[in-house]
Amino acid sequence: WAPIAWDERRQGQGPRTMPSGVKVHDGRVWVHGGLPSYDGLAIWDPGTKAWSAFEGTFQGRAVRGHAVTHGGGTIHDIAWNEATGDLYLVGASGLENPSHAVPRDIAPVIRVDRDGVYHPMGHDIGPEDAKKPVKRFQTIHVDTSQSPPAIYIGGTFNFNGPTPSRTRDQVFNVAVWDPQVKDWAPVGEGVEPRWVERDEFPKGYPGLPARPTDFIGFLQPQFPRVEDLLTDDAGNLYAAGTLAI
Repeated sequence: WAPIAWDERRQGQGPRTMPSGVKVHDGRVWVHGGLPSYDGLAIWDPGTKAWSAFEGTFQGRAVRGHAVTHGGGTIHDIAWNEATGDLYLVGASGLENPSHAVPRDIAPVIRVDRDGVYHPMGHDIGPEDAKKPVKRFQTIHVDTSQSPPAIYIGGTFNFNGPTPSRTRDQVFNVAVWDPQVKDWAPVGEGVEPRWVERDEFPKGYPGLPARPTDFIGFLQPQFPRVEDLLTDDAGNLYAAGTLAI
């Protein structure tokens, strides 16, 4: 073993805080998480043995990492579309969309194109329980076997629509990108709904409900519901995490 990032007595190199994950892409090591010195995303080049921040542009200005300028943020997951060169960041976003009624009403999901230009993706998705406003965008999966690619996100979130929230706008912790409307949409159906909501969901709930009313203290920020997503060669979607279906 040989350290590439370390911290000891205020000396070291690279990210010096606990990362959320690590991936290898294009011959480099990509480390994501809180990483305040790198705005959530640091890159290790084995050739030069040097660390660097991920940098790009948004609306003509230079940005890096999650682009959050006040209060910090965490990049919980990253993914690539090899065909287009797009990179996806999920977990935090300091961007805005002027075409939205509220420009800061955006999901913490960013697409960075091959030219390094940042693009916010869709409106934000609210928590399930307004009294416990815990929300976390935990994972992203890009299924390039479909055309256009299917982009799935998972975590702890639910209401996907205007305020005030409407029962029919629940997505239950999993959503897919709709390229036609350029926003997030529910995934699947068939989870048995609560009796009071059966008229709204006659075919069952979409997504993966966790039924917080059945688990006292369940909605904790360090306890997201959907931890990981993947698809097989047939396009079937699989989810792992804390589920109650």
